[in-house]
Amino acid sequence: HRKASSDLSDARLALEAKAAEAEGIEAKLSELEVALELELSRVRSLRDSQEVARQDSLEQVQAFRAQEYILKEEANRARQQCQSVSARTEELKGQVVVWEDESAALAVEVQSESAEARLQGDSVHLL
Repeated sequence: HRKASSDLSDARLALEAKAAEAEGIEAKLSELEVALELELSRVRSLRDSQEVARQDSLEQVQAFRAQEYILKEEANRARQQCQSVSARTEELKGQVVVWEDESAALAVEVQSESAEARLQGDSVHLL
C-alpha cells in the first residue's frame, strides 16, 4: 500500500512537474505569439507605407507625363506659330519687293511727267 501510495505520489509530482513545464511552454508560446503579431503588424505597416509611397510615385509619374504632354502640345503650337510667322514674313517680303518696284516705276513716271511739264513750260515761255 505504501509502495502504491509512494508511486502515486511520485506520479503526481511528475505530473505536476510536466504540468508546470507545459504552462512554461504555453507562456513562452504566448510570448512568441505576441512577438509574432507585433512583427506581422510592423511588416504590414511597412508594406502599407511602401504601397502608399508606390502610389505616390505612380501619381507623380502620371502628373509628370501629363505635364510632358502639355509641354509638347505647347511646343507644337509654338512651332506652328513660328512657321506661320515665317510664311507671313516671306509674303510681306514679296509685297515689299512689289511695292519697291511700283515705287520705282512711279518715281520714273513722276520724273518723266516732271520733265514733260518742264518741256511744256519751256514751250509756253517760248511762245
